[in-house]
Amino acid sequence: MGGLGAVATDAGGGATLDSSSATADSGSSSGSSGASSSGGDDGPSGDSTMSADASSGSSSSGADSTAPGQDSSMAESGAPIDSSAPDTYVAEAGPPPCTTANGCYVIPAGGWQLVPFATYTSTAPSCPTGFTNAPPNNLVEGPNLSSLCSCGTCSVMGPATCTGAVSDFYDIRFGGGAAGSCGTAGMPAQNSNSPAGQCGTDLYNGGTGIGDLSYKNLDLKYVTPTTVTGQCTSKGTATTSPSYAETDRSCTADNAQSGGCNGNQCTPGFASPFQVCVAKTGVQTCPGAPFTAQHLVGTSVTFTCTDCGCGVTGTCSGGTMKLFTDNACKNGELDVPADGTCHDPSAGSDSYGSYQYVANAPSNVSCQSSGSSDPQNATLANEQTICCAP
Repeated sequence: MGGLGAVATDAGGGATLDSSSATADSGSSSGSSGASSSGGDDGPSGDSTMSADASSGSSSSGADSTAPGQDSSMAESGAPIDSSAPDTYVAEAGPPPCTTANGCYVIPAGGWQLVPFATYTSTAPSCPTGFTNAPPNNLVEGPNLSSLCSCGTCSVMGPATCTGAVSDFYDIRFGGGAAGSCGTAGMPAQNSNSPAGQCGTDLYNGGTGIGDLSYKNLDLKYVTPTTVTGQCTSKGTATTSPSYAETDRSCTADNAQSGGCNGNQCTPGFASPFQVCVAKTGVQTCPGAPFTAQHLVGTSVTFTCTDCGCGVTGTCSGGTMKLFTDNACKNGELDVPADGTCHDPSAGSDSYGSYQYVANAPSNVSCQSSGSSDPQNATLANEQTICCAP
């Protein structure tokens, strides 16, 4: 046994283990099995190791010091709890909605087109990028047409005539001699001559009955009318150019993507003074928010001027009163000068049933305009409606 101990020492290079020391160790370590079990070194000879194991087995409390320690925590009293954080689903972010708040505008359907639009007073602004290929549209709105028209030259369009009633007077004359003064008004005192120059029957008829005065015994005087009538015209003419409430400019898109457009959604970002607007040909109702500020515009305005009032003036210088024995101005004609002078007509009949006044052409005829000429039928050339966002 002593020899074996020497061999163990040589092999392991540690403390020697012989039979006597093994016995002592066993006795002294009866309460500490861990010291004896951890101090052994398996050598070529297994006897000393086995002695130590045997001694350890008889004196230990029975627990294997090499076994894992017992879990001293209390047993779970409920169902298992998943302490991991729950998964959170995050949807992939899409494009933001098209609203004016983020500078996006939905262009209405129905022929509306996106346009930059600006109102200016003196210098027209340059069109923004994306709207420069075509020439800008110089526009006007709110034409002021007051005081644009005046009366033109007044011209007589046809022959003037003397119109109105013919006044008549008489004297009773028996026998020869010069005509009297014709100081008595006739019965009726006027022949209406209406219409002028036409056959009339509103005259004294005369006759031979009781109370009748025969035309054969009368001196007659006819006083011509003083009113000259005729057709004339005074054309209204434009004398000044119109002014406008606003002068504007709009611009035409270079292509479908101008103004940041993708389909009908656009993010124009026009710099001042241009506004974001939509345009459509003709007079239209604005399509609604945000395009609510309406501008009716065109490239110019056309209009006409009304004709002025017009009157013919002149001097009536006599004529002839033709008396007829029938009621149709056909038979038994007697002509009496209508010059305001008393005449012996040398009537061949006691009575007359109709008359016709034939006036001489008036002299000193002129045409005078009256009233004023007003603009009418105002129309904007190339008219269109532009509706802007505020």
